[in-house]
Amino acid sequence: EADLVAASAAALPDEIVPDDDVLTLAALADRRGVSESAVEDRSFPDHRLVGRTLVRPAVLDAVADDLAPGLGVDEAESILDDRGIDDASAALAELGYRVEWEGLTGGALRRRDE
Repeated sequence: EADLVAASAAALPDEIVPDDDVLTLAALADRRGVSESAVEDRSFPDHRLVGRTLVRPAVLDAVADDLAPGLGVDEAESILDDRGIDDASAALAELGYRVEWEGLTGGALRRRDE
């Protein structure tokens, strides 16, 4: 299996520039007909890797504009979902937030440095 991954990775360019604003590594690998591990070590100059998802900086900036400390975690996840970002935990961490959980009823965003 390692030989197959190496062979498929060798056929990929060092830099990959998808047209999508948001794209999971799994979807990118599927499009290229390779395994995820074949694409994960490539460079993505127009995107940031957030968890296992490639996200254009402009999308992250737009999300950051919509988030604020005190916002409910459900609302934050909805904002992320609307932009195609499904790994809320990784995205919130990338944007400098953590979730302060309030029992079983949910939680609210807090700055990681608070």
